[in-house]
Amino acid sequence: MKSSVTKFFSTLGAVFGNGATAPYQPYDKLEGGYTDSYLGDDIFSVTVKGTGHAHVPTLYEHFRRRAHQLTVQNAYRKYEVLDCESTSLGRQDPTLHGRIKCYK
Repeated sequence: MKSSVTKFFSTLGAVFGNGATAPYQPYDKLEGGYTDSYLGDDIFSVTVKGTGHAHVPTLYEHFRRRAHQLTVQNAYRKYEVLDCESTSLGRQDPTLHGRIKCYK
């Protein structure tokens, strides 16, 4: 009986636990995601927005991942984070915004 209960809660956690992480994807109103834009002088703006269940460390991982992709996609060798800050309204929709500078 104990193993059945454990399996039930493990399954329940797996089903509902998926909402606790922010998916890495282009921005979507329901699930969050990243947006970026080129600001000029080899500088990009990157914003990662989660849902109320996303954690800032996860958003920071997505920020770094997107920064790396922008670097490679635009034929740069490396990047540096110029600034990066997180904001949220209480526990609603945490957001991470920053700028990166890319180098050839």
